[in-house]
Amino acid sequence: CASGLCGGIDGKQFGYCCGMAAAAANCSRGCEPSTYLTPVAGMCTNRSISGEACHTSSDCFDSRACLNGTCCSFPTPDADRYDYRDIPDIGCTACNALSGGQCGMCLPGYTLEPMNYGSKLGNRSTICRQVCDPAIEFRSSSYDIFCTKKLAPGRYCNTDQSDACASGVCGATVNHLSARSGDSGFCCGNAAATANCSRGCEPFAMISVAGMCTNRS
Repeated sequence: CASGLCGGIDGKQFGYCCGMAAAAANCSRGCEPSTYLTPVAGMCTNRSISGEACHTSSDCFDSRACLNGTCCSFPTPDADRYDYRDIPDIGCTACNALSGGQCGMCLPGYTLEPMNYGSKLGNRSTICRQVCDPAIEFRSSSYDIFCTKKLAPGRYCNTDQSDACASGVCGATVNHLSARSGDSGFCCGNAAATANCSRGCEPFAMISVAGMCTNRS
């Protein structure tokens, strides 16, 4: 930064370059960006930071969401984000002032969970995740927020995640004696799953036998 000061967002290391006046004043709240606030670019913000009071999201610094009168630690859904980790929490309905704007309440059908998925969703300790119906839905990854419909018989799968298949069984395409965790295969149908098929199940391309336990070599 030309001024020698990068104004961190919510006390973090990343942010926007401060102007000379803000740097001279040792701004600690963060400095305004040039992308959408050109007249005040580089000035020390006078807007609320995460965990402080707000009426609308325009009261919050850096496009943070305003939920239930508190600026959140994540942006509004329509914010044009520069950092892929800094995404909105679609299911959140209220942010907690006592936890620095972390989500404190979720929409019906979502559950508030500890944020333990690495850095993919930013600097949060909680997040709302959709409640999955285990009979018909699964999570395609450990950090997915939304549920995915389970795969039909014959669809490509991985034996590490057999719950992705509607039958609960992913039939590996290798010889069952050498099959390992993480092998790929195709989802078995209910009959093949009930029979504990160990030879692998037919792919979706074989429409008439898709999901059946193969009888081929």
